Amino acid sequence: MSKYKMGFWNYVRTGDLNEKTAVADWKKLGMNLPISFHYDYEKHDKNALIRLLDECHANGMQVIIDDKRTNFRRYIQIGKARFIEEVKQAVADFGTHPAAYGFYVGDEPTAKQWESAIDAFIVVRDAAPKLTPFINFFPLFEDENFEKLLEVKLSDQDGYADKLADFITRTGAKLLCYDFYGQCAYFDREKGINLFFRNLNMYYSVAKRTGVTPFTCPLSVGHWGYRTPTDDDFRWQMAAATAHGMTGFMWFFVYERLLHENYRNAPIDEFGEHTETFARMSHEVRSFMKNIAPKLEDYELKSVQHFHKSYGNTPIFDGSGKLKSIQAYEEFNVAPMAVSHFENKDGKQIVAVVNLCVDAPTFVTLTFAEDFNQNDKSLWIAPGQMLLYYPNAEK
Repeated sequence: MSKYKMGFWNYVRTGDLNEKTAVADWKKLGMNLPISFHYDYEKHDKNALIRLLDECHANGMQVIIDDKRTNFRRYIQIGKARFIEEVKQAVADFGTHPAAYGFYVGDEPTAKQWESAIDAFIVVRDAAPKLTPFINFFPLFEDENFEKLLEVKLSDQDGYADKLADFITRTGAKLLCYDFYGQCAYFDREKGINLFFRNLNMYYSVAKRTGVTPFTCPLSVGHWGYRTPTDDDFRWQMAAATAHGMTGFMWFFVYERLLHENYRNAPIDEFGEHTETFARMSHEVRSFMKNIAPKLEDYELKSVQHFHKSYGNTPIFDGSGKLKSIQAYEEFNVAPMAVSHFENKDGKQIVAVVNLCVDAPTFVTLTFAEDFNQNDKSLWIAPGQMLLYYPNAEK
């Protein structure tokens, strides 16, 4: 299975959709690590979820199992002793299935829920030590609610990073995931993009220092003040996140279920039909998994800089790496760009260049270091397009 994981948030109840048809859709969307349908042992057919797991296994997917019994909110509701017993039952029902990647422990614990989330995570971890429990955290966001919910000052980014690192240390979590959608905001777009990169940089730094896998949740449905992603948005979100070290993507979301809250143009609509968003997402995700992910499989991010404009306190491009200069042209859109250096265990490097303009291409000339043995390039780069460069001798 690829180091790069593609999944999505799934709010469909077990038994509501045909399992075979659903997994066929997931495959068309390029998924390899979906969240399962929600399972409530008091209401749903266990065999229906097993059929879903069977289909995923047959199609080369692993699954994060959304079972009511393993959620930290269930822990808060029923207490630790009963929670332990229910988790054991969930593991007995599904934990040995070959498609099982791990159990879903919950979403966005607040400060008041934090200790319960840690306790619940440890219970799930200990009940299925060969699996990988999954929990998702709040992003940094510039709102007074951030401080109310997490009891951390927004200005204290290091304090929140320490809080996340402490969660990982105490639970033994293997991955770190959060959601943020401001990159697709209609309003205050620059503020949203800056926060997008601020979160990428902070979460990657926590993942790096704790040795866990960094996940992020990109946007795949229009809602609230967020636009429906275009082809460029899908490409941009994956490339920008990858350039900053992310290797896991949990898309929000695939199935239309929240029309009353202005959610619109989900990949699969309320009638179960594919929308134009499905086609966009399918093409861009599968293209990423075919053309980008395999080339970076054995490489780790070593550095990232921003050209023309720094977002999220990312260091500004200074030509100190294998890419020495970027010449931009006013008449062809001087766009912000990410320049990332990836390296494998043998010391071989890949230079990645990403156009960070969300809605326009750019034309640039790239000049490389002599010892990189790569010819200079003059070319157009689409919004969110990621270009990968190796020394010529290593192609």
